[in-house]
Amino acid sequence: MSNSFVSIHVLRAVAAMLVLFAHLWTPFSMMGVRFPNFTEGAAGVDLFFVISGFVMVYSSEKFFGQPGGSARFLGHRLSRIVPLYWVTSTIRLIQILKAHVFSISDLSWPFIVLCYLFYPAARPSGAFSPLLGVGWTLNFEMFFYVIFTVAVLFKRRMAVLFAIVTLSALSIGGSLELFPQPLAYLTSYPFLWEFIYGILIAFAYRESLRLTPLISVTLTVAGAIFYVWTCTLHASGEIAEYREIFWGVPAACVITGLTLSQIPAQTKLWMPLVVIGEASYALYLTHTITLDMLYFHIARKIHVANYPWIYAVFEFTVAILIAIGVHFYIEKPMTRFLRSKFRYQRKSGEVAHVEG
Repeated sequence: MSNSFVSIHVLRAVAAMLVLFAHLWTPFSMMGVRFPNFTEGAAGVDLFFVISGFVMVYSSEKFFGQPGGSARFLGHRLSRIVPLYWVTSTIRLIQILKAHVFSISDLSWPFIVLCYLFYPAARPSGAFSPLLGVGWTLNFEMFFYVIFTVAVLFKRRMAVLFAIVTLSALSIGGSLELFPQPLAYLTSYPFLWEFIYGILIAFAYRESLRLTPLISVTLTVAGAIFYVWTCTLHASGEIAEYREIFWGVPAACVITGLTLSQIPAQTKLWMPLVVIGEASYALYLTHTITLDMLYFHIARKIHVANYPWIYAVFEFTVAILIAIGVHFYIEKPMTRFLRSKFRYQRKSGEVAHVEG
């Protein structure tokens, strides 16, 4: 397994675990236990977006400028993203209706249907939050896929140029409040810039650009230090408003340093994180469901407020184990079945390792 494969999976694992870490403390707030603000795990979302931009270009090499390439690209992406999201959204809907996780009055059937369609619809209360809370990021992902589906009509260099120009124009237009809803929502956040970072890194990789060990290590270490430092700050104010700088840029530096590195990968050393990275999508979608189930069936009954850190480690471990199980026994079989319907046969094992 090449250095790029290993590094992307490891970074996916880091991103997913950061988001998980940010949500570990919710049960304690329900029980009135106070903790320092750990919402900085939200920075994992920014790392995910940069990785997504990278993967789109990297894994689309066989689609660029090919007859039917756009349709196969979109089918490939939908078969990866849609099934597990629909399953977890349905589980969340059942939880809401059964356990009153939040007010049912803030639901409507049109809203529920639009959630399944990845359309950023507002609740009756006006809040833009889907059934499955973490699903808001997938609205941006799907928006990105639509743009990239058009880009794939062209050869790689023109496709990259089209994607960058389109995403830049949309982001600038969004900052100037030029668009109606839902485009206003999708362009009002800085995530489109983070997609662009990933696109540029993957383009450099595909153009055979490689870094010297010194530059690679410097970029990786400097990016990681700055990323960790900003993750210790409160996720509000300038950090949240300019997250494409405070979180996106250091994330891009780390990804650049690792994926363009000429230093041999130590696959066995990183294998546990590689496995979690492979299951990162399942972890991202299932962890809040897992945490809620643990809270209702365990936390409330055994007074975990007396030993919160032990319970937090327990939550963390169970969420990861369940996600790995979901990935191997639910997500992969569904994806494999659906992709077989598109009759897309890989000519190389390379793409399979980094698709996500």
